[in-house]
Amino acid sequence: MSLNIVVVTHALALLAISVASGKDLVLDMWSDLDSRSLKLVNAQQSSTYKTGYARKAIDGNTSGWYSTDNSCTHTGLQVKPSWQADFAEYRQAAVHKVIVSNRVDCCSDRLSHVKVYVDDHLCGTLHYRGGTSQYPVDCGGAVGSRINIVGKDNVYLTLCEVRAFGVVETRTNWRNDNRCGKNHRLPDGAVSICNPNLGEWMKCSQHGYCYDHGK
Repeated sequence: MSLNIVVVTHALALLAISVASGKDLVLDMWSDLDSRSLKLVNAQQSSTYKTGYARKAIDGNTSGWYSTDNSCTHTGLQVKPSWQADFAEYRQAAVHKVIVSNRVDCCSDRLSHVKVYVDDHLCGTLHYRGGTSQYPVDCGGAVGSRINIVGKDNVYLTLCEVRAFGVVETRTNWRNDNRCGKNHRLPDGAVSICNPNLGEWMKCSQHGYCYDHGK
């Protein structure tokens, strides 16, 4: 009951602000409530300078002190330095927001003009602001399987943490009519497979039918 009161009170406060500002802040609040933190795995980057490994952007440490806390990535100097990580435990997610933690002990302006993507969908471009260490980017519910971040040519790319928030994509990749293969696709055009919940021996025949080849 107390949680409901807090949410309603917060919503009323946001409504009052939205009326005064002309912005639909209440819808933004509900979007955040529907989102969850999306776990990122398999971090990789285009190059590595010293100990600035790609995995340090998903280690849970948002500290921007690269030189002392040793928890930030660091690429070498190259054309289009980049970093990426996959979503864990599920194939895709609808991403509402990505938050990038910037380095604060030096060279913070290197984050300017860095681009954040969900797969190939551009969420936005970062712009350095003095005194700011956390940079949220609105991805508008873009659906994909990974976060890609691309820096400026010949500028080091350093990320102290990357966090994604959104909704897990629960669509399955099999049909309900026992058909499979490239001639029996899903509504989005993806090739259908056999439902693995029906057994480990389920295979797709050359005629596009799922069958238990263990029998």
